[in-house]
Amino acid sequence: MAVTLKLRSGDISPLPELSFDAPRVVIGRAPGCELQLPDPSVSSRHASLRQRGSDYVIVDEGSENGTFAGATRLTRQAPHVLANGDLLRFGRVWVEVRLGGAAASEPGASRELARQLVEHALEQEQQPWGMAVELEGSDSRLPLVRPRHAYLIGSHAAADLQLDEDQPARCLELRRQGDQLWVSLIDGQTEAFLDDRPLKLEERCLWPRGARLLLGEASLVLSDPTAQVLERVEKGPTERLPEEVAVDPPAGKVAAARYTKPIPSAGDEPPAAPAPEPVVARPRSWTLFDAGVCALALCMLGLSLWAIRWVAAIGRA
Repeated sequence: MAVTLKLRSGDISPLPELSFDAPRVVIGRAPGCELQLPDPSVSSRHASLRQRGSDYVIVDEGSENGTFAGATRLTRQAPHVLANGDLLRFGRVWVEVRLGGAAASEPGASRELARQLVEHALEQEQQPWGMAVELEGSDSRLPLVRPRHAYLIGSHAAADLQLDEDQPARCLELRRQGDQLWVSLIDGQTEAFLDDRPLKLEERCLWPRGARLLLGEASLVLSDPTAQVLERVEKGPTERLPEEVAVDPPAGKVAAARYTKPIPSAGDEPPAAPAPEPVVARPRSWTLFDAGVCALALCMLGLSLWAIRWVAAIGRA
């Protein structure tokens, strides 16, 4: 059974989500996690989802700021069974769980999600973001926004990054995968070098960060401020959240309802039974039966008084 994890924190639209069909899904800040959340409040290895038969459980892996199911903090290393629509919190990041009905995301999707989150934050702060190739000595710049897309460099008017007319129409092909950029020489008449390393025709070669690509008289440089910020977040210490600071749940009536109803976790003591309500006596209404009983009692009292008087008279005689 597949499980989809949908990010419910931040103002990205549409909200990012990843689907998994694996026996174990690690969630954390480290680059090797299946769901990488680049937030300082998330531990490097924060929690994991595990398949247990037909169920999925969430397990806190000893995180600094805890794993929450709704408003309840889970006990470390104690599995908690998940239901469709549950809201989980890792540090300050909210994630919604959806069970079944989705194909697994492509390999590398977690890294793309992490880059998307960092790029959104940098864009909001009006800071440089994204991977791009720039032609030195000019204003030409090629943003590499689409992962695994083939970008062409050459003199052709339809090239993604256009060179001078003395260059071939199609010289290079670029493909971005996460933080890596792969380059292929597609014209055998062109000499190309990555620093001092010559490129061979149709050889797929990794473009190292900081290296220059020399293509005839043209010099190309690679910039990636997103990767630099992401690496600093990965290597930095975990930010400790004060316990008195509340992390608001996602907006929406359904989400708020799931949050305010605490979900018991493994190791929690069962809630105490509510105290019984006091019984308040209510006055009865007067019925015909009650009147008959009262009349009979009066008759018996009268007969008793008559009998007492009769016995007393016999005694005086």
